[in-house]
Amino acid sequence: MAWQKPAWQLYQIATRVVLAAPGIKALLQKWHWGQRLATLPRRRFVAALPNPIVTGDNFHFTLYLPTGAYYFGPEALAGTYERDTVVVLQDLLSPGMTMVDLGAHVGYLSLVAARCVGPSGRVYAFEPQPETHDLLLKNIEANGYGNVIRPVRTAVSNTTGSVALFKAEKDCMEASFYPTPGASLHKVVVEMTTLDAFFAAEGWPTVHLVKMDIEGAEKVALEGMRELSARNPDLILIMEFNPDVQAAAGVTPEELFETLSALGFRKFSAIQGGLKPVSVPQDIPRLVRITGDRYVNLLCQR
Repeated sequence: MAWQKPAWQLYQIATRVVLAAPGIKALLQKWHWGQRLATLPRRRFVAALPNPIVTGDNFHFTLYLPTGAYYFGPEALAGTYERDTVVVLQDLLSPGMTMVDLGAHVGYLSLVAARCVGPSGRVYAFEPQPETHDLLLKNIEANGYGNVIRPVRTAVSNTTGSVALFKAEKDCMEASFYPTPGASLHKVVVEMTTLDAFFAAEGWPTVHLVKMDIEGAEKVALEGMRELSARNPDLILIMEFNPDVQAAAGVTPEELFETLSALGFRKFSAIQGGLKPVSVPQDIPRLVRITGDRYVNLLCQR
């Protein structure tokens, strides 16, 4: 991996320079060249990577990658995956705390959290997609966090039972209950629970932070954690905000923020090069605009 990391960083710099040229970004989007130009070098990088890789900038983890991880893999190698969110997690978490990671994927942020909370803390890592969950288990074992991270192969919603999950199209990162842009047409039936039911069975341990990246299921997951929220008045939430994906679930931004408000969350910040305060409801249109065709993570506090 000696050359891949600096080569990837050089590619990122070149991409930023090209996209900064007037009209280039719009032209690439119009002719759909941007996707092709981004995918080709990513595939080349991933094909040259060993598996597992060693990730990180100021931290280092052994990480097993999904097959074809051409979006997630290079970012993980360079330590740039969700970098702003990683910084926020490191600021918020301290030894002995408990974090819930909904949509843990292969465990990148769970591993970051485990390092922060230490042996006296706990990370509950929920990942329902079977192949991805298997990689999560391997990454927990490879990094020696078996006593800190508890993997849970269950989806989270506002009811218990089972549900059909659309499997992810790329990198195993966008599996969803709904036919979202990043989900494939292939389905798998998985177990489903609510956070209230799960933590009632656990004896209601104190939970300090919930991270939620669940591809449109944010509203139903929030509805299923009312008791957990009430029992933890200082609870902090980090949630992906993606209007296109949430629209596929039939949820408007206004409805999502109403659900957050009902749980007592009143203070919001976009995690984007630091924390940028968001006033609701007046800033909702601006927040939708800054997501573009992607997403932004929100820090939600009381």
